[in-house]
Amino acid sequence: MTRFFAATVCLLFAICSFGCTDLTGRGPAPLDRTVDVKAREQHERVGYVYCMRGWLGIFSEGMDALANKIDTKLGIPAVSVANEEWMKLRVFIVEQHQKGLINDGPLVLLGHSYGADDQIRVAKYLQDNNIDVDLLVLIDPVTPPAVPTNVKRVYCLYYS
Repeated sequence: MTRFFAATVCLLFAICSFGCTDLTGRGPAPLDRTVDVKAREQHERVGYVYCMRGWLGIFSEGMDALANKIDTKLGIPAVSVANEEWMKLRVFIVEQHQKGLINDGPLVLLGHSYGADDQIRVAKYLQDNNIDVDLLVLIDPVTPPAVPTNVKRVYCLYYS
């Protein structure tokens, strides 16, 4: 019983100390990479893909690989973000849309685990700002809210 109590206290301390911190050590996502002049010159296709890792980032490293493949192999600007950056991402997309920088191609949001849940929240914020999401891909969502009506197509991949 003492070991269980000690482990519980340590876990609670870690959660309180680190909060929703990305434990991968990657730092903030380079969101500007999807809209800068260099991106437009280097990519043969137009569109904007934002992949979001799950809680703490350590179990969703495949989202980084997926964003990299979309960016380099398919030629579509893509970036992977930590799920705790979802509020930053939604504001970034609205600002870029208002500047006219991401109005010329499909907007795609992908998320894994809690990142999938947060991408729905991003889509809801975009709906409140009259921005459509062309594709929303949810991979193993945890407690997803309802998908807003501004999402044109949604795929939910869940394995139980």
